[in-house]
Amino acid sequence: MFLFAFAQPAIASECGQPISVDKVAKLTGTITLGGLRAKFGEWCQGHGPVSTYKDTNGNEIWFFWKATNRSAADKKQRMKFQVLLASVVPAEDQGNYQIIWPPEFVGKEIRDILATEYDSPKNNP
Repeated sequence: MFLFAFAQPAIASECGQPISVDKVAKLTGTITLGGLRAKFGEWCQGHGPVSTYKDTNGNEIWFFWKATNRSAADKKQRMKFQVLLASVVPAEDQGNYQIIWPPEFVGKEIRDILATEYDSPKNNP
């Protein structure tokens, strides 16, 4: 498992504006963290390789990043990181993730996908 170093997160009132689950589910192709910011506004930094927004129903949408061996401390470089998947996280049960994007991961177990992505020897030189 690799470690991430993070710059100071944005102030809560400046990040994570509500976005629609439907808009996220309809994303096509790949997207970077910079692409998220351009499309949905500034995201909030979650714990670890996660960018978060509120959804329009009071839950959260978490965007997990693809594994990389680069440091996340440099904001300019971090904006180039690719997003692995997006999930809705209910406010009342933050352990209950539902993947909403990309379509090939919808209905799959998030723990299996994250374990494959972050624990794989190819992603941890």
